[in-house]
Amino acid sequence: MKQSRSGIVVPHTHWDRAWYLPFQAYRLRLIEMMTDLLGWLESGALPLFVLDGQTVLLEDYFAVRPHDKPRVQALVESGKIKVGPWYTMPDCFLARPESLIRNLQRGLQMGDDLGGASRVGYVPDSFGHFAQLPQILSGFGIDSFLFMRGMPEQLRDAHGAVFLWQSPDGSQVLSTFLREGYFPLGALGQESFHGRYDGLSARTALAQERLSGTLARLLPVHKENVLVLPAGGDHLPARDDLGAVVSQLNQAQSDISLRFGSFEDYLHDLHASLGSQKMPVHCGDLLGQADHPLLRNVLSSRIDLKILNHRAQDILTGVVEPLLAWSSLNGLPCADAALLQIAWDTLLKNHAHDDICGCSVDDVHLDDVQRFHEVLALSQEIITRQIEHIIQRRLSAPTDARTARVFVFNPHPWPVTVSAQARILLADEGGEFSEKSASRALQAVDSEGHPLALRVLSTECKAIRNRYLETTWGRAYELCADVSLPALGFEIITINETSANLRLAENAAGVEVPQELTSAFRFELDADLGDGYSHGPCPELPVQRARLLSAESDSRLDGVYHLTFEITGPAYIRRDDLSSRPLNDCLGPSVSTTICVRACRRPVVDTADAAKKQGVALTDTGCTWDLQISYTNVFKDSRLRIVFDPRAVAAANELGACKGVLSHGQGQWIELPATPAAQELWEGPLAKPAYPGEKMYPVHHTNDGVVVVAAQGSVFAGGVGLHEFELFGSPTGPHPCVAFTLHRAVGHLSVRGGRIRSCQAGPQRPTPDAQLQRQLDHHLNFGFAATTAAAMRHLREGVHPCWVQECPVVPVINPSEVNSMRSSMLDFGNTALELMSLRPAGEGVVMRICNPSGFQVQAELRMPVFAGVKFKAQRVQLDERTPVSAAAAGNETLSVSFKPFEIQTWKIEPC
Repeated sequence: MKQSRSGIVVPHTHWDRAWYLPFQAYRLRLIEMMTDLLGWLESGALPLFVLDGQTVLLEDYFAVRPHDKPRVQALVESGKIKVGPWYTMPDCFLARPESLIRNLQRGLQMGDDLGGASRVGYVPDSFGHFAQLPQILSGFGIDSFLFMRGMPEQLRDAHGAVFLWQSPDGSQVLSTFLREGYFPLGALGQESFHGRYDGLSARTALAQERLSGTLARLLPVHKENVLVLPAGGDHLPARDDLGAVVSQLNQAQSDISLRFGSFEDYLHDLHASLGSQKMPVHCGDLLGQADHPLLRNVLSSRIDLKILNHRAQDILTGVVEPLLAWSSLNGLPCADAALLQIAWDTLLKNHAHDDICGCSVDDVHLDDVQRFHEVLALSQEIITRQIEHIIQRRLSAPTDARTARVFVFNPHPWPVTVSAQARILLADEGGEFSEKSASRALQAVDSEGHPLALRVLSTECKAIRNRYLETTWGRAYELCADVSLPALGFEIITINETSANLRLAENAAGVEVPQELTSAFRFELDADLGDGYSHGPCPELPVQRARLLSAESDSRLDGVYHLTFEITGPAYIRRDDLSSRPLNDCLGPSVSTTICVRACRRPVVDTADAAKKQGVALTDTGCTWDLQISYTNVFKDSRLRIVFDPRAVAAANELGACKGVLSHGQGQWIELPATPAAQELWEGPLAKPAYPGEKMYPVHHTNDGVVVVAAQGSVFAGGVGLHEFELFGSPTGPHPCVAFTLHRAVGHLSVRGGRIRSCQAGPQRPTPDAQLQRQLDHHLNFGFAATTAAAMRHLREGVHPCWVQECPVVPVINPSEVNSMRSSMLDFGNTALELMSLRPAGEGVVMRICNPSGFQVQAELRMPVFAGVKFKAQRVQLDERTPVSAAAAGNETLSVSFKPFEIQTWKIEPC
């Protein structure tokens, strides 16, 4: 009897580089697995093997067994090993789109160097998928998508497991929902999927039972005649008996004809099966919970990782690469490109989903923190070295020995004005043992000689400065200077001592703290009985609000205020006792901590053009506040949030009717309903529904923050590394409050019985470091603007601040006659476009731009870095090799046209 269905059995392993064991422990097992695998593939005992869609595994293997690289290359070339397209299997929300693009570039390059990378969009275990991912995959010639988490129940039930997933720009990928995940035939023929089976013989009866159960679950959602049946699982070794087991299954049953193949083979057969059939189309994020938990609160697990990740991505794409591009175009030496790739490789290792999500054991995240600091240290040194090249080759030596210079870089493609705070040191002649120099008044000028407003906040002597090949003693000054910066460019300001005595900056006494500040936000502490994956609400315990202890103006700086709050709650909760003892008996003693807030107010003035476009009267009553929040967390099993009330943020400005909420997401601004849905929870105290056992999460993702759009203006709020927020009704009006999670403190990798997720999500390993019993520091930004466009820009300016550092003191080896260093590379004007990256490439640069808005954009982008120089510009795919259009000549201005939500990449070279 001929079977009506065929099943493609895909031998593979799902290999988290680190998870409930640290990296080195898994690598030992990886070496053993690969040693067996290569022999079996070469002998024919195993026909092929998929290495989990990521190439970093081979990098880890070759570090121990470099002599095996020719063997692997031969197997890749013959199609017996499938590698890539990813470098590491990333989380699709916590790695920014540019990082995901670099991840694919790196994975495909490594795979192609080994003989040919797989171009299947295989993302089996990431915790949901954002709407723009099909556009990114399509940009690399990938037209497929295989996934496990994120399938909406309505989509599955209405259209089945196979559908077209369409990005907002129109890009499509043929998608397959892996209802049984990546393990439908894992541990085939063994007693249990979970557990050791090395040395045990597979049993045909067990294999047939497993296959029958798998088909019973798959067939209701698969109308197609071909099924993909991955044969592997988490860190499962390769098997040389799989061929015999599959052969026995084909003889023992007639439900399906099984054969070995790759994901490419499955897709080939799937296309043939579908023919010209019209496929259902899904648009939007994939954030459903059909059959598998979504584990949404990884957005806030181990918040220190998220903050470091924000800083690392920011410094690479916002400062290092543009500065290298400017240096390259201006003929200056540049850091070796291999060093930049090392920084990216190190960062991408941290973007593996179990790493950046904070859902691994403590040792794993200690490695992550170390890698983040390596990225930041290398990036800082590249910046410093490029500044040295600028000083040595583009500036004249200062005429006054008591002179310092400060480098200020604007990462935004529009001009900004900032209050740049810096520490400078003026060397004392004679060094450490000379007399202390007197404190003197300072004066500052920009690179064109224009005086700048300058305030000295403090000074000390003898201060010390240690830098490369330099140890200097002298007088240090902490200062603040107001400086206007060009679009995506930098300014070097010069600071001199004068003969006048120093008078430290003083603020007017008795300045009242604005009511709009003290009422704009509040802090809330609630219980968290969850784990590294999911928040565990305990509604039986009241939410604790911080009380304001003090509020006063800064003694040195106008517009700066200091607030102190105190919040109290239980020190811990004995979660394991909840099933047998009353809740109050499970609470630890009451403890308190102080939350210190430094708030800096800056005025917001919308441009007339932007206000006119939205039909809003021009106003200068808006403002933006930068918050620096610091506290020592003393609460275990808890969650701390900051809540913004839009009516209070807007202060005296009438908002009018609420028109909606926009979240800055992955390559687009996401529209959210202003009225959030009511949350449902499992019954407590410890819920026990079966897998997947997960309710809808009330939280949403953001990269930078949220804009609440109203009829008469917009309120914005966001923070560095604060990706999780929730909307809920405001007692003061129709505009929803916005709550950002500052941290979650939990003690286990995974637990059962949660009120949002009841099932286990991994081993129940203790993670004491995830309780975050230490000082935590946050940088947030909020405010009001007359237009939505201005609110978006001011939010981004606050969350991605300008880079400020004292210039190194180095010999001038090639003095320039022109000292002006006010340099700009790219100006977007008033467009809605966002710059994703700009970096050197060959003789020119590669520039990637996103239109995150829902309307078409036509613009003239100014590129002052090419002033007076003819260039050729060519649009290319995200792989940066495949042309999209013919090259066109230009001079300083590039004309562009973007579809809604479109990402474009341009190669620009001088003619």
